[in-house]
Amino acid sequence: MTDQATQPIVFRKTLLARSISAAVLTSVAGTGAAQEIEEITVTATKREESIHDVPLAITALSGEFVREANLDDVKDLVSFTPGVTGNSTDGFIDGISVRGVRTQDFGIGGDPSAAFFKNNLYEGRNGAVVTSLYDLERAEILRGPQGFLFGRNAIGGAFSVHTKKPTLDGAADGFIEVDAGQEGLFEVVGATNFGLTDDFAMRVAGYYSQEDGYVHNEFDGKDYLGYEKAAVRLTGVFERDALRITGTAEYEDMDRDGSVYRVDLRSPRLAQYEAALGEVNMPADGRDINSDMFGGSADDAQIMTLGLHVDYDWETMSLSWSTGYKDHDYLYSEDYDGTPRTAGLYRQDQSGDYLQSELRLTSNTDGPLSWYAGVSMYEENIDYHVTSAVEEEVICNYYSYYYTQAFYEEYYGYPNSGIRMSCSEYFDYIQYYWDAYYPSYGITVGPFVPTANGMMTEETFVQGKFTGWAAYADLSYQVTDAWDVSLGVRYTYDKKKFTRATPKPDSTLLSYFVPGFMNEPITNTNDWSDTTARFVVRYTPSEAHRDPRCRDRGSGVPVVRRRRPGPADRSRRHRHRPVRAGRGTELRDRLEGVHREFRPRPDSVHVRLQGPAGQLFRPGGKGRQRRPGRRPGDRGFRAVGDQRQLGPDRGGRLARHRGNRPAERL
Repeated sequence: MTDQATQPIVFRKTLLARSISAAVLTSVAGTGAAQEIEEITVTATKREESIHDVPLAITALSGEFVREANLDDVKDLVSFTPGVTGNSTDGFIDGISVRGVRTQDFGIGGDPSAAFFKNNLYEGRNGAVVTSLYDLERAEILRGPQGFLFGRNAIGGAFSVHTKKPTLDGAADGFIEVDAGQEGLFEVVGATNFGLTDDFAMRVAGYYSQEDGYVHNEFDGKDYLGYEKAAVRLTGVFERDALRITGTAEYEDMDRDGSVYRVDLRSPRLAQYEAALGEVNMPADGRDINSDMFGGSADDAQIMTLGLHVDYDWETMSLSWSTGYKDHDYLYSEDYDGTPRTAGLYRQDQSGDYLQSELRLTSNTDGPLSWYAGVSMYEENIDYHVTSAVEEEVICNYYSYYYTQAFYEEYYGYPNSGIRMSCSEYFDYIQYYWDAYYPSYGITVGPFVPTANGMMTEETFVQGKFTGWAAYADLSYQVTDAWDVSLGVRYTYDKKKFTRATPKPDSTLLSYFVPGFMNEPITNTNDWSDTTARFVVRYTPSEAHRDPRCRDRGSGVPVVRRRRPGPADRSRRHRHRPVRAGRGTELRDRLEGVHREFRPRPDSVHVRLQGPAGQLFRPGGKGRQRRPGRRPGDRGFRAVGDQRQLGPDRGGRLARHRGNRPAERL
């Protein structure tokens, strides 16, 4: 629906409205196809170059495209990059795979295989790296090893995001957008410039979004998967003659729910689980859950980033110095068994800071020889506290049933004949086994003494201090107009100091998730160094041999054409979310993989109003409609009953902390 005096107001409710919008979009797209292809300049090779001249597998997305596609955070860039997978709805990046290379390690001892950068500064690890996309200049995604250009942790590829900078021409270049919808959805984003003097300007950008939960939990009567996010960024630019200084300060606060799980009622192991631990009583509505939520639900982060960039141009070379500091606090908590019993809590409490600096010289001459050289350093300090908890009676109920059932089936052929015992009864049963069959061993089991809260809680405390530095140089020579060659070398040194403490659990059952415990903390230090070289031969076809039909209109990026998202895709509530199999219906083995599709209600209504800064409505303007990007704070919604098909979520971390299968340790 369009008002002549305002921006378009978009309602996503009927098929007729979607069809009308689709026709309008087709007309607009046809008009844009006749326009001249836009040239995109990128800095993926440490120089400003046209994307057509970069000898890398790169996807470049303009800031306008990010807005048009309604991308929410940096992980949403995965959805628009060929050869990259693993977008999930949480603060973890270990599941991101670039050309099949990924870490899948949720600890802090290792490093991610895909590196994320914002304004040329490294963004860090889980909990600190996932930030919102707003007021962007462009995003660059490079596929393949990028260690020579970007340094550490880029073995799979690199994601580089650049925010908008102030302009010195005095233009406001501002905007404000307001979005409202059902279930308490409200979002506002805006930015504007302030030209303070002829050579100094500032830009302020802000973002706020919230929504109520929409997954009802019958156990406590609350609705989950809600969120509230707020971010603000202040950028200043000073430019005089050959000197340019850019400073950035950004803070973001994200208050979100952790992932929620639902038992897969089709699981072949469900009957055994319910016989051992009681009925799960899943709600009839497939979007609702019945989970005890012991320990709460959280995926919260507070992230502060400071950056300073200094550029100075001489006649033959340019000097660039970049330094940044990042501080974060992160809390993640989920009830991953997805049942009314407290069969699995995971909680991660993390804080850390990251300091980095890089100095680089780049040639400015027009001759055939060009070069750049630089040095960089970093220092990271991180504290990491992981808690896993399970009700003691759950362990005894399950394993007493499992082993007695296996015994009766094997020796007497009685199916489903297991006996569910309390921990005291189970200890007596094990004592009877040793006394009856191995009396000469003299083994005494128990007595069982429950903890004060009836929980077996295992904790791991980790402190890490990671440092490193690197030096690199690259020479390029233009042999002909079509051919050029490059030779580069890089030296890297890394050092890690790692302290881990896993105290003995208070429970008589000792350890379950973590394989063992420590009487005292263990500290170790290790370092690595390496020199790498690369040689590049590049051929650039002439303009006469470049077919513009192979380029993405509007971006200048050579891509395989994709279907442009239609209006039916554009409501954040009208995209299909994957329901992944989770954990919990079988504590001994991983069940067969199960995937389903979670489809939100089709009657959601969204209203968007926008205009330039200070003006909510603009006569005759073009409105921003709802796009198919991820809804802010949209958490992963999974069905419990699987541990084999882990995907990009916490299953890999669960397997890591559990070590061997429980049945193999008892």
